[in-house]
Amino acid sequence: MAKKEETKFKEAIKPKLDKLGKFTKIQQVSISGTPDFIGCINGIYIELELKTSIGKASLLQEVNLLKTLKNGGIALQVSPNNWTSIYAYLRALKQSYQVKKFRKYLLKSLQSHAVETDK
Repeated sequence: MAKKEETKFKEAIKPKLDKLGKFTKIQQVSISGTPDFIGCINGIYIELELKTSIGKASLLQEVNLLKTLKNGGIALQVSPNNWTSIYAYLRALKQSYQVKKFRKYLLKSLQSHAVETDK
């Protein structure tokens, strides 16, 4: 059986994530909304929700990512399309602890998206 695109992507980025910090691949298929990776870089909690190039997070996944942001963590939707910029950000995070401004940006972005979804 051929591997799904998301599985291939997950396997490709795992070694890179491990070089940056502590990351665990989550296998909770039965629990909806669970992120694909949880991790920590420089004491900062991170959740990564992986999607294919055309995939989209469910509303429950977006709500869970928003909860993480509201509680001081970093929550990102990652796809092959944005992996290069996300990886650059995570590498910078490894070298710097100044993420407050970026977290506020993500929170604002997700909140505005959630409002648009409710319409």
